[in-house]
Amino acid sequence: MKISNTGGKYYLLAVALVLATALGRYELAPVLGNRVQYMLFVVPVSICALYGGFRPAVFATLLSAAVALFFFVEPIFTFKLGNLTDALSLSSFLLVSAVISMLGERVQRLTRNLDAANKSKDDFLAMLAHELRNPLAGITTAAELLKFIQTDAQRIDQTRKVILRQTAQMTTLVDDLLDVSRLTRGLIILEKKPVDMLSVVQDAVHQTRGHVDDKMQRLTLALPSEPCCVIGDYARLVQVVANLLNNASKYTQQGGQIQLRVNVEGEQIRVDVSDNGRGMPAELLSKVFDLFVQEELTPDRSKGGLGLGLAIVKSIAEKHGGTVSARSSGPEQGSTFTICLPRCDPPTSAATSPANAAPVSANPPAPNAGKASLNLLVVDDNADLAQSLGILLQERGHNVTVCATARAALDCAFAENFDAFLLDIGLPDVDGYELLRMLRQSPLATGAKFIALTGFGQATDKALAQEAGFDFHFTKPVDTDNLCDTLARLYAFRRSGL
Repeated sequence: MKISNTGGKYYLLAVALVLATALGRYELAPVLGNRVQYMLFVVPVSICALYGGFRPAVFATLLSAAVALFFFVEPIFTFKLGNLTDALSLSSFLLVSAVISMLGERVQRLTRNLDAANKSKDDFLAMLAHELRNPLAGITTAAELLKFIQTDAQRIDQTRKVILRQTAQMTTLVDDLLDVSRLTRGLIILEKKPVDMLSVVQDAVHQTRGHVDDKMQRLTLALPSEPCCVIGDYARLVQVVANLLNNASKYTQQGGQIQLRVNVEGEQIRVDVSDNGRGMPAELLSKVFDLFVQEELTPDRSKGGLGLGLAIVKSIAEKHGGTVSARSSGPEQGSTFTICLPRCDPPTSAATSPANAAPVSANPPAPNAGKASLNLLVVDDNADLAQSLGILLQERGHNVTVCATARAALDCAFAENFDAFLLDIGLPDVDGYELLRMLRQSPLATGAKFIALTGFGQATDKALAQEAGFDFHFTKPVDTDNLCDTLARLYAFRRSGL
């Protein structure tokens, strides 16, 4: 039973229930006499509290007390209390009814919150389906298109880029979902060390520049000249700032303005990301960092989002001992998101970020890239993935054998010499760690390198792979350029006799 809180139905219900209880008490008068003058009226109070909340329950309480006092307490047909016992009975009834009323209001509030949470999850699942179908549609269409453009190199290259972009979009969605799962369960392990927030900002801007440029938006930076050092996980802090920039770009119109400002305020580093975009109503501001919270969805779902990005921002910031907040003057008035992190003294070494240790471009050019020729064994129970990877590596000049099971891989390893083994971790018969130990028993595998290809990409997963004996770890979907560069370096080491 659910009655709208907006009308007077709860109060009509209270009147009806109190009158029904009074009639029942009148019929039971020969049995009850002067006993149980008020307690039967707890029933209408409880029902009103359960379905109507605090105010209807209080109304039922006062009406019940008046009816009981007038009709069933001596002297009847007056509102006088005959003795101390009657006064104590009335006080007890009022106290019990007050507690019931407050409990009923709490139940109502919890019910409303649960309804809102369920709606948010339903909206999230609908948006997730939409966000997954979009790149899947692009990939499917591109795959079909390849049948008709086999001789058009330019069209083939364009189609390949479409597939890569759509795959990257799906990878981002999956990474966000995994991050939320790990954060809510406390499974995220931060690799904390002194971090230069200015380097963090530069990398975050580099990651999001494409989104900003696509919408012809103007991104301005206001950075201090003094050191801005915090103790934190560099990659996660880049993720936080990049999420805020992506959010600002998403909800800012074509040609809009975004500003990223970093300030040193006492013992804190403050990062503000402001825009002149859609803004937010006050009711959204209070819960914008909650999980699954989205703007009201439009039919095309173009602005809804998954409701994960800002929740991830809040969780990571809090794990760094920081705080987050949001401000907006209202719809179409723009928004400002703020992160405050504890400041630390800069280390004596300049190496406060990966950017100081090595160029941002990651791996250096591999010697003889594209001309390497290694004998490789690929083991993966996903036949499509294994065959596709095998063909790609063959096109790069390698000799490739593909196996779907650990048993088949062992048969090959004891019959042929391989330079490197590319192993899936989640195999159906034995896992990749156990398979590696078995393969090392082959005299033909002496000196071979072992590469893990897996969907498990957390720092703990990489550490586990290294502990098991893997030389390299690649998270699916594999960056094939990085993989081929790694193989090219292995080939160079082989050639040099190292």
